[in-house]
Amino acid sequence: MDEGGSNNVQRHWGKTDGKGTRRIWSTAEEEALLHSLKEIVQKGWKRDNRLRTCYSGVLEQMIRKRCPSSGLKIVPRISSKIHVRKKIYRPLLTMITHSGLGWNESNNTIDAKDDAFENYAKVTTYYIYNCL
Repeated sequence: MDEGGSNNVQRHWGKTDGKGTRRIWSTAEEEALLHSLKEIVQKGWKRDNRLRTCYSGVLEQMIRKRCPSSGLKIVPRISSKIHVRKKIYRPLLTMITHSGLGWNESNNTIDAKDDAFENYAKVTTYYIYNCL
């Protein structure tokens, strides 16, 4: 275990599957990433539903300002975290935009009527097995 600088954030490093080490992000680092991404979008770095080229350098600088002791670099840490977030976000977005399903802000859960969820599950299962 390694101490995370002046704010005493602990970082955990450990072997995973032999491909490299896995780094557990602190809450402050997660928040810095999310706030920095929101700020980049507000500053006009998003065009045609994509972030413009060279946003990664700006993102890394913003995170470095918010968490100077983190030492996070775009490759591999930040880009990997964004990739994982996209993999989680896309299916959730697809699910909550489906008729009869919605997001509950108070519980941070998906609300669904039984018949709506069953219909969504049938469509999704059919797509996974027959279209991929």
